[in-house]
Amino acid sequence: GTYPASYGGGIFNAGSTLTITNCYFTGCYATIGGGIASLGGTITITNTSFVSNTGTSGGSGIGDYGSATSTIGNCTFSSNTGTAYTGNNAGTIYNCTFNGNTGNKAGAIFMGVSGSFAVLSSTISGNTATDTSGFRPSGGGLYHGEYCSLTIKNSIISGNTGTYADVGGYNS
Repeated sequence: GTYPASYGGGIFNAGSTLTITNCYFTGCYATIGGGIASLGGTITITNTSFVSNTGTSGGSGIGDYGSATSTIGNCTFSSNTGTAYTGNNAGTIYNCTFNGNTGNKAGAIFMGVSGSFAVLSSTISGNTATDTSGFRPSGGGLYHGEYCSLTIKNSIISGNTGTYADVGGYNS
């Protein structure tokens, strides 16, 4: 194929519509998208757990790149290595729990340079961002890019570790 095998340790979506319900991803490993890598298309994931997955360059649970839009609901991200969710275009995360994840710029959620994201009725705690360089400061819970539109409502973001403990970004 066009993309290297290091995309999507569990599932690789190369631009299609992907819908996942009531699944469990554990022990998946890839350079990008330990559990799922999506490079374009639309993804909808509900009632799914991502536990102990690794994405060495991001998206240990889900790596959502390219023109992909995502809706992630009622999901759990726990003990993943390499930022649990990485999104670059647009996404909505609702009723999700992110706990015990570790990544470079963000422990739980990394949102790219631009795009529009919403985090609704979710809990983000106990995550760690390891980059402490200070340039474009890391966020233990969330990291947002320079032109990223971010809405957070009815959510708990607390007890994370990073340059900025809970929310970091280009101009934090």
